[in-house]
Amino acid sequence: MKGKVLHRLFVILIAISMLSIMPMTPQGTLAERNGTGGPWTEPVRVDGGPNSGRDIGSLGLAIASDGTIHAGWLEDRAEGTDCFVASSPNIGDAWYEDIRVDPYPNQPRTLPTTCDIGVDPDGHLYATYTQWQVLQGWWRVRWARSDDGGESFRDPTDVFQVVDNTLAQEHPAMAITKSGTLNIVYLERTQNTTKLFIVRSDDGLNPLPPRAIESGLPTDQSHVQGDIVIGPDGTVYVAYGYRAPKEAGIKVARKAPTDGTFSITKIFSLTEDNPRSLRPTIAVSDDDVVEIVFNPQKADGHILHIRSDDGGDTYAFAKEVWPAIKAGNAQTNPDLAFDELGRVHVVWTQGGNDPKRVLHSFSQDGTSFTGPTEVGGSWNESRGMRGWEDDGTIMTLDNGGVAVAYSANLNSSVGVYFVRMDNEPPVVEITQPADGAEVRHEVFVQGTAADQGGTTGLAAIFVQVADEEPVRIPGTTSWEHSFDSTQYPDGLITIKAWASDGFVLGPEDSIVVDVDNNNPPRLNLAKPENSTTYIGTVHVDGTAYDDEGFGENHTVQWKIESGDEWSDGWGYVLQNKNILDFAFDLDMSGERSGPSQIYVRVSDGDKFTEPAYRSFTLNNLPDLAISTSDIHLDVLEPEHGEVITVTLTVTNIGVVHSGAYDVSFENYNKPIDFTTGSNLSAGEEENLVFIWDAKGGTNKLRFIVDPRFRIEELSKNNNEAELIVEVPMPPEEDEGFPTWVWAVIALIGIVAAGGVIMLI
Repeated sequence: MKGKVLHRLFVILIAISMLSIMPMTPQGTLAERNGTGGPWTEPVRVDGGPNSGRDIGSLGLAIASDGTIHAGWLEDRAEGTDCFVASSPNIGDAWYEDIRVDPYPNQPRTLPTTCDIGVDPDGHLYATYTQWQVLQGWWRVRWARSDDGGESFRDPTDVFQVVDNTLAQEHPAMAITKSGTLNIVYLERTQNTTKLFIVRSDDGLNPLPPRAIESGLPTDQSHVQGDIVIGPDGTVYVAYGYRAPKEAGIKVARKAPTDGTFSITKIFSLTEDNPRSLRPTIAVSDDDVVEIVFNPQKADGHILHIRSDDGGDTYAFAKEVWPAIKAGNAQTNPDLAFDELGRVHVVWTQGGNDPKRVLHSFSQDGTSFTGPTEVGGSWNESRGMRGWEDDGTIMTLDNGGVAVAYSANLNSSVGVYFVRMDNEPPVVEITQPADGAEVRHEVFVQGTAADQGGTTGLAAIFVQVADEEPVRIPGTTSWEHSFDSTQYPDGLITIKAWASDGFVLGPEDSIVVDVDNNNPPRLNLAKPENSTTYIGTVHVDGTAYDDEGFGENHTVQWKIESGDEWSDGWGYVLQNKNILDFAFDLDMSGERSGPSQIYVRVSDGDKFTEPAYRSFTLNNLPDLAISTSDIHLDVLEPEHGEVITVTLTVTNIGVVHSGAYDVSFENYNKPIDFTTGSNLSAGEEENLVFIWDAKGGTNKLRFIVDPRFRIEELSKNNNEAELIVEVPMPPEEDEGFPTWVWAVIALIGIVAAGGVIMLI
């Protein structure tokens, strides 16, 4: 309940000028609204059913020591607006027929008011409410007690019997101490004042005189509706709204059992011309942490909470409970409760443009809250349409569950509904060692845990080794516990683990391990080294030590993948009975290039070392290499114009097949020939033949392997080779007279020579 108000539609329309207009703003996304902490049970109808009331509000929940849950509310039925109570013997799964608390029919309310319920340690159920006195024409706060678990109520008792038609009592709230003392705080209106009073009853039937909550209240100030709670040491806390000239706010009154009067602390205030009415709800944890939640009626539409970690000596600044709301959907009607672990749970109504929904969130530290869940989200639409929801009240259960009652329009019928978030027991799983594992020396037990219900979280993990006392370790989703196995005889022992969420213990998980403290050898793996690159062959070497000595069947084993079978190594030798050296090469040229690894272990003939692991990189690629010495001419000193056969030797110096490859032949970058080589295996070579027409002068014969870079190789720096070949120039012709001219000259010479001879 805690300060919620009943509103009839026609009353709201009449009295709207008297109420603060609450701004309607943002509601979170569906994902944000789903949040954490579910699921909720399907809503169960609490009140009399479709033919009961037309309007419902001011809900409250209480639980008796025998587990009976009671719900109370105000409801507008044909006879008037009255306080009704219903009870459930099976944690809300089914409800007895509701009953009206006051036997005298009430008139319909013309203004909103409240009721509240509570249960004392003896199981007596109390309900307090405002009764409209039909004949006298005034309001009076009353309470009634049920001695039979809510089946019937005694005649009601007035908190303060007075005949004065200018005085009105309303808005009662109730809290009961551990010893059963009943405390009711209520608002009293006169023609000149509006003040909060508290009435106490030690026997649950007769009231002591009322006392003012805030004595000496200035005449220009007035109180608004209050809420009351009892701390673990019996301290009474009352949170209430107040109004002053151009100011509205919230105060907390506190009175310890030994105090004579209340001490007053102002914890929140707003400055405004027309002060609004603020109606806070308060809760106190078993550790004296105080939380107040309220609707500040501000434009952003957020409810706020204020926290005190020191029992009310100091209070933090007001903070938003859940900031993610979308435009047109305000947060209203908040309520809160602490569970036994000190977690604070909050419910509120959120809606406006969207249908109103009652949401739940909780916080472990009062700083950050979980994403909210819709408490009515499990409604089965096959049962009827899901309309609006409002007026949620929350109660935590002894087993860590959470219960919420709220009003709703479901299947076109307004009623009171109950849901519950059950606290599923937490579960654990032992992940290490494996069941049946052999263990020795210090053993680390590791596992996971989860609180599936999500209402409280993990509180502790318990681990039990053999018949020893269980060990408590902090509750986390990943946990670890170690023990010295040398304290146990060799053989099988059982390890158990279970979890607690602070309320219930979860089921056990258990494993059986084989304790064997005959020590295995120790391994120092020197090579391969981590982060090293290898081509084809990986060298493995190391040393193993065994204090008890290596037996006849000692061995070294290796494997590449963790799931592979182990293979025996070689090249190992005993230095002495306690030291074994090993060294061998593994041909890994058949493995793919890239990251790789190796596991190595050593056996002393009885036990293996823990596998040593190394990670490295394999560069298993071909490497096609040529050099100047690989170029051969069939004629060592070619002449100009001579056709020469050129042979190029290509060698794959890599560790895997090359695949077909191309070779280009150029002379001074001028293409001469192009051919394709074969798929060369590692270490294989082949001769490629090219034809070249020798040209006089200097020739730069250049060969390029894989000129188009189609093959990934270990290196591309050995893919080119050049050979300089000098070829003599051809002889040049005489550039004198043509041959026929020389013939004519010769003939003339001959003729001339003959004439000379004749003259002689």
